[in-house]
Amino acid sequence: MKAISINPDNACAYNLRGLINYKKEQYDLAVEDFNKVISINPYAKEAYSNRGYVYLDLGKFKSAIKDFSRALEVDRKYVDPYIGLAIVYFLQKRTEEAKAYYRQAVEIEPLCKNGVETLEKEKNFFYSPIQKATVNAILRLQ
Repeated sequence: MKAISINPDNACAYNLRGLINYKKEQYDLAVEDFNKVISINPYAKEAYSNRGYVYLDLGKFKSAIKDFSRALEVDRKYVDPYIGLAIVYFLQKRTEEAKAYYRQAVEIEPLCKNGVETLEKEKNFFYSPIQKATVNAILRLQ
């Protein structure tokens, strides 16, 4: 990425490249990019949340929970980690916790009351088909 070669401390460029690597399922590269963002800016809530989704997809639930929780320490009003925590807890069959985190997500961002597709379109968030299906399963429990 040219932006990184011009400015190797460009956290936004690393975050973007991390998202591209994540979408391409190049998880190791994505984690490296999000780690770089966090080393540049330890308060980068997006990088913690994004890395949390990588860990979620890898089945590393403990690491995912840690990253989503760290993102919330930085910004309690950031919706994405609430959704991530809801998904992680649902996959661990901890449905009450999953529902609680998703309710918090809806309180912060009503666009996700019927799922994450509208949030994805309106706010440019990215969720995999499995993550969308899991959210829909959580919503059926509400």
